[in-house]
Amino acid sequence: MDSLQIKAILAGMFFGAWPLLMNRSNLNASVSAVVFSIVVLVIVFPFSVSNWANLTNINWTMAVLAGIAGAIGLLLFNSMLSKATIETVGTLFVLSLVAQITVSSVYKVLMSGDISLAKGVGFALAALSAVLLTKA
Repeated sequence: MDSLQIKAILAGMFFGAWPLLMNRSNLNASVSAVVFSIVVLVIVFPFSVSNWANLTNINWTMAVLAGIAGAIGLLLFNSMLSKATIETVGTLFVLSLVAQITVSSVYKVLMSGDISLAKGVGFALAALSAVLLTKA
Protein backbone atom coordinates (compact mmCIF):
# COMPACT_ATOMS: atom_id res chain seq x y z
CA MET A 1 0.00 0.00 0.00
CA ASP A 2 1.30 3.46 -0.86
CA SER A 3 1.12 6.53 1.36
CA LEU A 4 -1.96 7.95 -0.40
CA GLN A 5 -3.90 4.75 0.20
CA ILE A 6 -2.88 4.76 3.85
CA LYS A 7 -3.98 8.40 4.16
CA ALA A 8 -7.31 7.54 2.48
CA ILE A 9 -7.92 4.70 4.95
CA LEU A 10 -6.94 6.81 7.97
CA ALA A 11 -9.09 9.72 6.74
CA GLY A 12 -12.01 7.32 6.33
CA MET A 13 -11.50 6.07 9.86
CA PHE A 14 -11.52 9.61 11.32
CA PHE A 15 -14.43 10.70 9.09
CA GLY A 16 -16.21 7.60 10.32
CA ALA A 17 -15.52 8.34 13.98
CA TRP A 18 -16.39 12.04 14.30
CA PRO A 19 -20.13 11.73 13.56
CA LEU A 20 -20.50 8.91 16.07
CA LEU A 21 -18.74 11.03 18.69
CA MET A 22 -20.74 14.17 17.80
CA ASN A 23 -24.00 12.22 18.06
CA ARG A 24 -23.13 11.60 21.73
CA SER A 25 -22.41 15.30 22.41
CA ASN A 26 -26.09 16.26 22.87
CA LEU A 27 -25.52 19.48 20.91
CA ASN A 28 -28.23 20.64 18.53
CA ALA A 29 -27.52 20.65 14.79
CA SER A 30 -26.34 24.23 14.22
CA VAL A 31 -24.34 24.48 17.44
CA SER A 32 -22.60 21.18 16.74
CA ALA A 33 -21.73 22.45 13.24
CA VAL A 34 -20.20 25.59 14.77
CA VAL A 35 -18.28 23.66 17.43
CA PHE A 36 -17.04 21.21 14.79
CA SER A 37 -15.98 24.05 12.47
CA ILE A 38 -14.14 25.96 15.20
CA VAL A 39 -12.24 22.87 16.35
CA VAL A 40 -11.35 22.03 12.74
CA LEU A 41 -10.16 25.61 12.13
CA VAL A 42 -8.02 25.63 15.28
CA ILE A 43 -6.38 22.32 14.35
CA VAL A 44 -6.00 22.84 10.58
CA PHE A 45 -4.96 26.52 10.52
CA PRO A 46 -1.40 26.02 11.83
CA PHE A 47 -0.75 23.48 9.04
CA SER A 48 -1.86 26.01 6.41
CA VAL A 49 0.21 29.02 7.52
CA SER A 50 3.23 28.15 5.39
CA ASN A 51 1.05 27.90 2.27
CA TRP A 52 -0.70 31.28 2.44
CA ALA A 53 1.94 32.88 0.19
CA ASN A 54 1.11 30.40 -2.61
CA LEU A 55 -2.42 31.61 -3.35
CA THR A 56 -1.86 32.21 -7.06
CA ASN A 57 -3.93 30.50 -9.74
CA ILE A 58 -6.74 29.76 -7.27
CA ASN A 59 -10.18 29.11 -8.73
CA TRP A 60 -12.08 31.04 -6.06
CA THR A 61 -15.45 30.25 -7.60
CA MET A 62 -14.85 26.52 -7.12
CA ALA A 63 -13.41 27.09 -3.63
CA VAL A 64 -16.46 29.11 -2.56
CA LEU A 65 -18.88 26.61 -4.13
CA ALA A 66 -17.07 23.80 -2.31
CA GLY A 67 -17.43 25.72 0.95
CA ILE A 68 -21.14 26.31 0.33
CA ALA A 69 -21.72 22.63 -0.52
CA GLY A 70 -19.74 21.60 2.57
CA ALA A 71 -21.64 24.00 4.83
CA ILE A 72 -25.03 22.81 3.59
CA GLY A 73 -23.92 19.19 3.89
CA LEU A 74 -22.59 19.77 7.40
CA LEU A 75 -25.84 21.44 8.53
CA LEU A 76 -27.97 18.64 7.06
CA PHE A 77 -25.67 15.93 8.40
CA ASN A 78 -25.56 17.47 11.90
CA SER A 79 -29.34 17.89 11.85
CA MET A 80 -29.57 14.16 11.19
CA LEU A 81 -26.98 13.42 13.90
CA SER A 82 -28.73 15.53 16.51
CA LYS A 83 -32.02 13.68 16.00
CA ALA A 84 -30.64 10.17 15.49
CA THR A 85 -30.71 7.73 18.34
CA ILE A 86 -27.72 5.64 19.33
CA GLU A 87 -29.49 2.71 17.67
CA THR A 88 -30.14 4.50 14.34
CA VAL A 89 -27.05 6.70 13.92
CA GLY A 90 -24.92 3.94 12.39
CA THR A 91 -27.52 3.07 9.75
CA LEU A 92 -28.14 6.71 8.88
CA PHE A 93 -24.40 7.32 8.63
CA VAL A 94 -24.00 4.34 6.28
CA LEU A 95 -26.81 5.72 4.11
CA SER A 96 -25.02 9.07 3.99
CA LEU A 97 -21.75 7.38 3.03
CA VAL A 98 -23.42 5.40 0.23
CA ALA A 99 -24.83 8.68 -1.14
CA GLN A 100 -21.38 10.30 -0.89
CA ILE A 101 -19.72 7.39 -2.66
CA THR A 102 -22.37 7.52 -5.38
CA VAL A 103 -21.78 11.24 -6.00
CA SER A 104 -18.01 10.67 -6.24
CA SER A 105 -18.51 7.68 -8.54
CA VAL A 106 -20.90 9.53 -10.85
CA TYR A 107 -18.39 12.40 -11.01
CA LYS A 108 -15.62 9.96 -11.96
CA VAL A 109 -17.77 8.39 -14.68
CA LEU A 110 -18.75 11.80 -16.08
CA MET A 111 -15.17 13.09 -16.06
CA SER A 112 -13.66 9.93 -17.57
CA GLY A 113 -16.50 9.08 -19.94
CA ASP A 114 -16.11 5.46 -18.79
CA ILE A 115 -19.73 4.35 -18.91
CA SER A 116 -19.91 0.57 -18.83
CA LEU A 117 -22.09 -2.30 -17.74
CA ALA A 118 -19.77 -2.86 -14.77
CA LYS A 119 -20.30 0.74 -13.61
CA GLY A 120 -24.08 0.35 -14.00
CA VAL A 121 -24.00 -2.84 -11.94
CA GLY A 122 -21.89 -1.04 -9.33
CA PHE A 123 -24.44 1.77 -9.02
CA ALA A 124 -27.27 -0.76 -8.77
CA LEU A 125 -25.41 -2.66 -6.05
CA ALA A 126 -24.73 0.60 -4.17
CA ALA A 127 -28.45 1.37 -4.24
CA LEU A 128 -29.25 -2.17 -3.13
CA SER A 129 -26.72 -1.93 -0.29
CA ALA A 130 -28.32 1.31 0.90
CA VAL A 131 -31.74 -0.35 0.92
CA LEU A 132 -30.47 -3.46 2.72
CA LEU A 133 -28.43 -1.49 5.26
CA THR A 134 -31.40 0.70 6.19
CA LYS A 135 -33.79 -2.20 6.80
CA ALA A 136 -34.42 -3.00 10.44
